[in-house]
Amino acid sequence: MAQDAAKAAAQNYKVVLENDRARVLEYTSKPHEGVCGVGMHSHPAHLTIVLGPAKVKVTLPDGTTRESESKRESVFWNEAGTHSVENVGTTNSRSLHVIIKEPKKDK
Repeated sequence: MAQDAAKAAAQNYKVVLENDRARVLEYTSKPHEGVCGVGMHSHPAHLTIVLGPAKVKVTLPDGTTRESESKRESVFWNEAGTHSVENVGTTNSRSLHVIIKEPKKDK
């Protein structure tokens, strides 16, 4: 179950657009902070748009880790999941997370 990122990490997340079809969050982190949340956390499926280069360390619930670098304006899809992501670079990281909302079902 994904947490509401804007509430769980309000100091880092800013809601930049929200309507009945999508939610767009801007996330900013300093070096050695979480890149998309604090500690181990969950997200719904979402599109990530990198606003500045980032070097990150991803840790999965089973303890598996990997490091990766994203260039400015990189765009990628993330399935729903749980992880911890740390900014291991030397600069702040910024990204947009675009969450597509499920259509409302007619009753």
